[in-house]
Amino acid sequence: MPYYRQKEVIEYLSSELTKMDGIRALYLKGSLAYESDDEYSDVDFYCLVEENKFEEILEVRLDLLSKFKPIVYKSYVNFGDPQIVVIYDNDLHLDFYLKKELSAAEKGKIKVLYDKDNILETYQSKEEDINKINIANYLNGVIYTYHELNIAIKRNDYLWAHRLQSHILADLSLILDNEFEKDKSYCHMKGLLNKVPNELHDELLEVLKKSKIDNFYESTELLVQLTEKIIQRQSLDTLNKVDRTYLDFIKKNHF
Repeated sequence: MPYYRQKEVIEYLSSELTKMDGIRALYLKGSLAYESDDEYSDVDFYCLVEENKFEEILEVRLDLLSKFKPIVYKSYVNFGDPQIVVIYDNDLHLDFYLKKELSAAEKGKIKVLYDKDNILETYQSKEEDINKINIANYLNGVIYTYHELNIAIKRNDYLWAHRLQSHILADLSLILDNEFEKDKSYCHMKGLLNKVPNELHDELLEVLKKSKIDNFYESTELLVQLTEKIIQRQSLDTLNKVDRTYLDFIKKNHF
């Protein structure tokens, strides 16, 4: 259920947009659609528009958003469909999308707000499946990244070392999120600490706490240990595709 700030903007946009000609459907995606939102969640608001009215709605969208509350940040994005990203003066983040039609490649659950001609009834939620990406490829990539991380630390290149540690954590998080929240593996890291078992939770936190200039070797050693535990959780088929040779080498010679 949306919290007050989110509910307020959803009700405003739904009320205003359904008064306009050419609006076919309104729906939410993201955490609000999954009902995993909290008071800090952003709003992913989608508006499906008839083609002959699309440019007209495009022209008035910023004015519509501005009338809700003062906007302190805005940017225009277009990854196939025009989108405005806004942040209001109450710190609410809204992503407002305009679409002419549903894409066959569209992923994730939706929450229908308005569906004039019942066109959303045919929508089939497609979830990102990391197994199609191949977990073994991710783990092999993580193992290789430890080589780059080791060199960065030896060079005292701490900014790059920090970035590489973050890259490793992101890939490991994707694998863990696939195990503990398969519906949303495309949103890895968000809320992950609340999903994993206590022992993994504590190890992830410890890595983050130790990620400082004077603790890079220690934090990397903990990260290697975490990697090993995640490898051990995988299926035999995945294990057979993971090359542990370099991981064993760096454990013995570096961390």
